[in-house]
Amino acid sequence: MQGATPELSPALRAPIEEFENFFASPSSGRARSMAAPSAGSEQRRAWPSSSDVDPCADSAVALARRLARGDVDATEIVEGTLRRARREESLNAFITISETRLRDESRAAAALVGVHSLAGVPLAHKDIIATKDVRTTGGSDSRANAVPTTDAEIVRRFRVRGLPLVGKTNTHELATGITGQVSAAGAVMNPWDTTRVTGGSSSGSAAAVAAGVVTLATATDTGGSARIPAACCGVVGFKPTYAAVPAHGVIPFSWTLDHVGLMARYSNDISAAASCLGLRPTPARDRASLAGLRFALPEHLLAEADPAVADLVGEVATRLEADGAHRVDPQWPSWFDHADGIAASIFLSEGAAVHSDVLADDAALLQPPTRALLRSADAIATGSYTMALAGRQASIRAANSFFSEVDVLLSPALPIGAPRIDQEMIALPEGTVDVRAALTRYTRLWNVTGNPVVCVPCGIAEGLPVGVQFIGPRHNDRGLLGVAGRYEQLRGRFPSAPASG
Repeated sequence: MQGATPELSPALRAPIEEFENFFASPSSGRARSMAAPSAGSEQRRAWPSSSDVDPCADSAVALARRLARGDVDATEIVEGTLRRARREESLNAFITISETRLRDESRAAAALVGVHSLAGVPLAHKDIIATKDVRTTGGSDSRANAVPTTDAEIVRRFRVRGLPLVGKTNTHELATGITGQVSAAGAVMNPWDTTRVTGGSSSGSAAAVAAGVVTLATATDTGGSARIPAACCGVVGFKPTYAAVPAHGVIPFSWTLDHVGLMARYSNDISAAASCLGLRPTPARDRASLAGLRFALPEHLLAEADPAVADLVGEVATRLEADGAHRVDPQWPSWFDHADGIAASIFLSEGAAVHSDVLADDAALLQPPTRALLRSADAIATGSYTMALAGRQASIRAANSFFSEVDVLLSPALPIGAPRIDQEMIALPEGTVDVRAALTRYTRLWNVTGNPVVCVPCGIAEGLPVGVQFIGPRHNDRGLLGVAGRYEQLRGRFPSAPASG
């Protein structure tokens, strides 16, 4: 890598091993079922009669337009959505189906159709995001009966713009892991290949979108939790600029690294949804070409990936250049190479603090990998957390300087396609690597710096989707989504997951 790397103290390096060893083994965690929900919450299996309408055959934007024109009505959308959920139930993408709320909010949205861009389009919320009168479990028996009395801010913003709630999507327990295999509700299946991990922690949202149950879902991202499952499942994952989407009402893990994001099949749907949240990005159709865009794709990032992945990401750069973009080669900041240690110290320290009450009172209700992860914070040396926070600020300054010379940075999302559920180690150009460390290789730096990232499918290798990350300057979410949308136009329609039929 370019640039001299300053030596980090042992106190800052120590948490890296803990981070990788305890970030939830992909072969563990096929857990017991959750306790039955309390009164006031909704059971996960309550299916209406079938309908021939398949609302998720369209994009969210196209479905909203069909509804506004009267080509489809709200009842057909509701029945078709629930029919699709029943059809794909084996994927275990949902913890709770909120049929009553879906019907009520769909009726209430009728007055908003044509007023708001996505009014009437159902969406799903990750089950760490609070939903009034619908249980919010975090994929954990420690919260099996938790029924919020208010909506999270992101839920409220979507509700007042007419997007009805389908249900709550499964998550790696308390959003602590990256495989989607550790949840009290059971593992989530990958719609492309059920022998492969879905990725986590926003595993259910990715599977639900990839399988066509919904066109849009919320996600969170602390070290790659929106982008990793998006890449594994062949959908678009969006991590906005840090704090651009409010986290009020979202079960936290790391106040410093948590981001609230979105998933969809298309970047234009993400743009429309982001507008509902106040980000107001430029729709992809408004960008006629990439002329004048400065982008970078450092060779060392490609060299660290499987050759098939590197080739597909390299083809993205070729498409951008053919559309008028200019490739540049800025100096790679040395602080970027410290993301692992910085992220590990912050992640473990803040996660243990956030869930200290659970560890003290309900540790037996946690899945073993989650319990071990939270307890591993005890191994962090005194002062490591403070040093990591200082390192984060230095990384943010380095990123700001880097993006003064480049508009978009390209990177693989993952160095491989979705690994097998039982896979512990993977072969990469530099040798055999722990699969958990490999999955966060390209993602967690951008949680440290807080830059916006859009993960977009860019091809298929060995039958599995491959994702590319578009990374931009902080607070330029609007422009970044426009670039990702333009790339999708150049790429053409991406195939659906086999499970989406």
